[in-house]
Amino acid sequence: MSPDPSPLHGTQPHVTQKDVARRAGVSPSIVSYVINNGPRAVSPETRQRVLDAIEQLAYRPNRHAQLLLRSRAPVEQATREFGVIVGGTPALFTRPFYGAILSGIYQEAQRLHMRIRFLQFLGDLRDPLLFNELVHPEEISGLLLFAIDGSLDLPPDEADALRASVVERARERIDNIVCVERKWMNLPAVVFDRVEAAYLAVSRLIYLGHRRIAYAGAQDDRLFGYRNALLDHDISYSASLVLDDGSANTPADGYRHAHALAALFPRPTAVFACSDEIATGLIDGLHEQGCRVPEDVALVSVDDIPLAAHLRPRLTTVHVPAAEMGGYAVRMLHDWVMHPAQPPVSVILPIHLAVRDSCGASLDSQGGDKGAAALVPPQPSTLDNSSSTPNRL
Repeated sequence: MSPDPSPLHGTQPHVTQKDVARRAGVSPSIVSYVINNGPRAVSPETRQRVLDAIEQLAYRPNRHAQLLLRSRAPVEQATREFGVIVGGTPALFTRPFYGAILSGIYQEAQRLHMRIRFLQFLGDLRDPLLFNELVHPEEISGLLLFAIDGSLDLPPDEADALRASVVERARERIDNIVCVERKWMNLPAVVFDRVEAAYLAVSRLIYLGHRRIAYAGAQDDRLFGYRNALLDHDISYSASLVLDDGSANTPADGYRHAHALAALFPRPTAVFACSDEIATGLIDGLHEQGCRVPEDVALVSVDDIPLAAHLRPRLTTVHVPAAEMGGYAVRMLHDWVMHPAQPPVSVILPIHLAVRDSCGASLDSQGGDKGAAALVPPQPSTLDNSSSTPNRL
C-alpha cells in the first residue's frame, strides 16, 4: 500500500521511487529518469504525472546516509540549520534595502553558529522534487520567509496562489517559521510599520507648510499612511496625485514618476517617495525637467539606505533598521527552535525620520547637528516608537 500522501512532522513513512512509480502508473526506471533528468527522455505528460506523484507523496531522495556522514548527529545538525525562502526574484538583491536585511540575517546566523541550509526563491519551489528535498525536518529546524509578498514574474492571482501553496505545504512540515520584512497570515514576523513610515514623512512636509503633496510608488500600506497624514491635517486626498504605474520601487520608476509629476497642473510643491531608490530617480528626473529639489519640489522618502546621506541634496528619509530586522528574525527563530514551548510574538521595529536637505528644512537651520536624525511632530497615536524596544503587533 502506498504511504499516506499527507506530510507529517518529524518521522515520516519512507517513500521510495517504487511508491512514486505505483502512484504515477509508470515503471521505477521512468521515475529515476525524471528525477535525474536522464539518461532517457520522458514525455512531458509522463513527466508531469511523476511530478504530481512526487508532490502528493512528499517524496525526497534518501539523504540518511549523507546525514550520518556529517560531523554531528542528524537531529543535532538539523537544529542548527534553517532555510530562507525569498518571495521575489533575484533582482531583489540588487536593491540596497533588501541586501542590508540579508546581511543582517547572515551575520546573526554566524554569531549564533547557525547555518543557512538554503536560500531559495519562491518560484523555484514550484518544483515538487526540489521542495521535498529542501523543506524537510531532517534538513532544517526552521524557515525564514523573506519579503514573502515580493514581486513575482506571474499574474497577481497566480502569484498569490503560489505563495499560499508554498507556505501551507511548508507549515505542514516545519514547525518554526518566521517572516521578515513582510507579515504573512498569522505567522510571527519582524517588520516595520509602513503606515507609520509614510505618516512620519508626509507629516514633515505638512509641518513645513506643504498642502499639495504627491505620492510616488507602489500602492501598499504606505498609501494608507500618506492618506492618514493628509486627512489628519484637513487636507483632501486626491487620487490624481498618486503616481504609480504598477512597477517596482526602483530609480527607473522614480525617473518616470518625475516626468508625470512635472506634467501635473498645478504642480505639487512636495512629493513623498515610497523608497529611497524612487527618490534618487525623482531627483534625476526632476532635474531634467528644470525642477530643483527642494527649492521647487520638496522630497521625503523611506528606507535610509547608505546612499541617502550622500546624494545632492541629501535625502530626508525615514530610517528603517534593515540589517537589524534580519538579525532579529534569526534570533527569534533560534530561540523558538531552542525553546519550542515558547512561541515568539511578532514585533515592529522602531523607526525615525532622518531630516536632511531634500525636504527644504535641514537641521542646520534648526540648530541641530548636520546629518543627525530628528523625530517630527505630530506622530501617529497607534504606535509608540520613542522606545528602543520593538512594539508588539
